[in-house]
Amino acid sequence: MNKILIFVVVASSWVSVAAAGDNEWTQVGLTGAQVAALAVDPSSPSTLYAGTSAGIFKSVDWAQSWTNVNPSALATKLLVDPHSPSTVYAATAAGVLRSDDGGMSWAPKGLSDSIDTADALAMDPGATSTLYAVSRGGLFRSTDRGESWTHVGGGSLPRTGVAELAVGPDSTLFVSPKTFSILGWFQDGGRVWRNSLGGTGYWSVGMGLPFATYSGLAISGSPSSILFAATGDSLFRSLDDGVTFARVGVGLSFPLSSLTGDPSSGSVAYAGTPTGVSRTADGGQSWFPLGLLVRPATALAVDPSDSSNVYVGTDAGLYAIHRAGGPCASGPTTLCLNRERFQVETLWKTKDGRSGRGQAVPVTSDSGYFWFRTPTDVELAVKVLQGPAPERFWVFGGALTDVEYTIQVTDMQTGQTRSYHNAQGQMSSFADTSAFPVQQALRSTEIDAAVTSPAAGAAYLGQTAACAAGGTTLCLHDGRFQVDVSWQTRGGRQGAGQAVPLTTDTGYFWFFSDSNVELVIKVLDGRPINGHFWVFYGALSDVAYTITVTDTETGVANTYENPQGTLSSHGDTEAF
Repeated sequence: MNKILIFVVVASSWVSVAAAGDNEWTQVGLTGAQVAALAVDPSSPSTLYAGTSAGIFKSVDWAQSWTNVNPSALATKLLVDPHSPSTVYAATAAGVLRSDDGGMSWAPKGLSDSIDTADALAMDPGATSTLYAVSRGGLFRSTDRGESWTHVGGGSLPRTGVAELAVGPDSTLFVSPKTFSILGWFQDGGRVWRNSLGGTGYWSVGMGLPFATYSGLAISGSPSSILFAATGDSLFRSLDDGVTFARVGVGLSFPLSSLTGDPSSGSVAYAGTPTGVSRTADGGQSWFPLGLLVRPATALAVDPSDSSNVYVGTDAGLYAIHRAGGPCASGPTTLCLNRERFQVETLWKTKDGRSGRGQAVPVTSDSGYFWFRTPTDVELAVKVLQGPAPERFWVFGGALTDVEYTIQVTDMQTGQTRSYHNAQGQMSSFADTSAFPVQQALRSTEIDAAVTSPAAGAAYLGQTAACAAGGTTLCLHDGRFQVDVSWQTRGGRQGAGQAVPLTTDTGYFWFFSDSNVELVIKVLDGRPINGHFWVFYGALSDVAYTITVTDTETGVANTYENPQGTLSSHGDTEAF
């Protein structure tokens, strides 16, 4: 059974880590060693501890050089007491070890009867002299810095072994059992149990979780926190202190090898995957790769004062990354908008479980679109504009699909991130006019506009003629369908939308400036499915407009009205 090792590190500066790469992973030491645990001295963030295959190492110069302070200890968990930084704990195969002199000497502190001890050791952040550990005998607690241990976890908690544990900022203890008894029959795994009385008395089980082996628990944020629970193929999240859970993790690849939350922000967390490190900025709903590491991350350490600074232990040494500001680097899955200040990425997932990253296509300096499965099928358009207030930028999105997706927009100058999630079976446009104010906290926006097939105004023109593309006319689906748009502002200004083709089936219109996309539209052949052609459009503007789509072979025209002040996406799957 693979276990996830959870490491949350306190650090206050990154300036001196000269070897850390800006927006790329750089090896910073312990070359060739298998790194299983990391910890940082909170009073002196230049001091780090690492548990490796060759013993416990210590660095006092930002990971540039290392000293082996305990060659015989194979530590899989390291803890530094924030109130007494010279006190360091290690979970090893020989039990719990403690150092009172900053790692220079170590003494055994019990629980040496099982190697299971090595994978489960936690400190109560509200009372750092209180520790919890796991051995073959079950769950134990020490209230005197490991000098003595008491068996806890009786009562309603299954006494069949514990796989992982975590302690929340309010001293609530969370555990996941290795095995669970149902009507006298034992099975691997269980659910996540919680207790607010130091492991004694009543335990309750988190609802919404399947029976499974939960090999990872992590807490992100303080005092308002998110609890994550990982299995071999899924990630779950609790927003109510472990009472209920829901499945999250779009974009993650499993199994996870490590998982850590950002103690300063519940929105941000990091996960070690089979191919590197992924980061979430929306509380675990969606995850995006953090740089190109291409190796499993067995230990993670995050600077809680600036979660753009990350250490990662691997099977081949220690790496570091600094998510620095600067111009966006465009790529196959990355849009760079508004003078390359904003980076836009997307993840998508279908009803049958297929998923991937949206493929990016720039359109103007401020806008672009993504396709998911076919290059000719535009699924989503995005633009970022600077609003009338200085340093306040607006984000607009328009969907031409009801597939589940997440948009992540990052301000490369400040590191702020916004995420926008569209649930499966919904289709929407949105405008976030407070997307990037200065110093505003991270947030995620759930897009919740239902799919609609608007009552299109149908007319038979009585005449047919081939579509002739022009300044205000789009010709789609091999020229069969002609699309025209007329618009009107609140102040009475009006005009015709200026047409720009994107693919054979898709195009867009601009109203006031050729760099400002206002509306994207596509016509698809849905006849193999329901005998009709389909019309989809996504708005990136709340100006009033009328879309006229004409089938030039039959003379039938449909019109779609967008009232003033409305911003919407629509799908008409019985258009023609």
